[in-house]
Amino acid sequence: MQDSTATPGMIIGERWIGAPDTVPICLGECAGRVKYVAGGDDLKAIAADAAQNGEKRIYVCDATASALRVLIPSALGFVFGQGSTLGHFASVLRYDRLPACISRRLWAGAKDAMAGNGPARGELRFGRAVTPGPEARVRYEADLERYRDRLRDHRAVVPVYDAGRGAVRSPGERLAPEIGEKALAVNALLAEGCPAANAVFLTGLDAACGWLTEDAAFRSLLEARFPRFGKDGGALMVRGSLHSDDGSHAAWSGLIKSPSVTTLPELERVVAESVSQYKRLCEQLSPVTLAIILQERIAAPIHGTLCTGQPWCCSSEGMVAELTLEPAETETRNPVWLPDMDTAEQGALFSEKIDRLRDSDPRLAGKDLRGALDRVGCQARALQERYGAPLDIEFVIADDMRFYFVQFRPLLRFPVAAHPGRSIARVLQKT
Repeated sequence: MQDSTATPGMIIGERWIGAPDTVPICLGECAGRVKYVAGGDDLKAIAADAAQNGEKRIYVCDATASALRVLIPSALGFVFGQGSTLGHFASVLRYDRLPACISRRLWAGAKDAMAGNGPARGELRFGRAVTPGPEARVRYEADLERYRDRLRDHRAVVPVYDAGRGAVRSPGERLAPEIGEKALAVNALLAEGCPAANAVFLTGLDAACGWLTEDAAFRSLLEARFPRFGKDGGALMVRGSLHSDDGSHAAWSGLIKSPSVTTLPELERVVAESVSQYKRLCEQLSPVTLAIILQERIAAPIHGTLCTGQPWCCSSEGMVAELTLEPAETETRNPVWLPDMDTAEQGALFSEKIDRLRDSDPRLAGKDLRGALDRVGCQARALQERYGAPLDIEFVIADDMRFYFVQFRPLLRFPVAAHPGRSIARVLQKT
């Protein structure tokens, strides 16, 4: 039997499955019944069965997905065959402090060990979780308050259309905190002069938005802000921004899709659907204050998420990014370690992974992808210094290797944890 403090892995019955290639989501150890969840399984039925038996489980799943949230109340931990360590669902697992990781080897070994009515109990060993003390929580809350103050420092540079009044608010006004941290962050990006997607905020909405695109003031605002919308492939993303949604303390907006729209009728329908979905999810909040963010969709072969730190152990050292080639056929992402202060060996591993990704798509042939990522990293560091906290940033890299930030928020830092004597950087790089 191997010592779990040396190598991440899993024990099923008497079998040890070592997984040195593991990508972390949240550190910790757990033991209990192991349950494989296939893609087409009825998740609600699985959750109901666990609740009826009063038994929590280690779930082995094919990929990270927001639909798996229903399993969280009955989960001891998660193992995924593929997916994202920086996505919304991963943030939720860290918030709930559930041990979780991504490892093709561990996922395949667990499935194999459970085949043919094999052993159903196991242990997941992936580092030792550390409960933060009162002083750490006080510092964390102080950091968040400074972050929110700096967001609110900016006056509105993004136009705000108040549907209740049928008018555009005067530029330069203060944005109310109730508009949500996601909208405040988009406004901050443009106010800071960062390369960012153009945007408009909608407030005062209800589920009956059929009149929206008939409003002359709104249509005039769209034409001025998004001149390519509805022609030449111009598209908008529709995102929700709710007070306490996807901000300092929460990351649940992955439940609401952020679709692209290319016509006014599509925009009208999607805005109405988004308002209705958010209000259903937030019936316990009264009153519900919701903003809708319309953002220009920038045609880009690479979509990415970058953390200015290590989210699974709340470290401010190093950077981690996940890159997806668009259009993506699966939810698999390519994690890379940005070597802003690493060794020559780590820099070589980084270059190898970037070259492999570049060579996999003809749109990137001959392009300086590494240089583009270096520029993303420099701008991300500057934002971190400005806002005083490690950040989670979404970005895209266009065909000409220019980058654009889409949104950002602070890393959720409740699950402070210590890795068991291994270099997380090396674990991530070698996968």
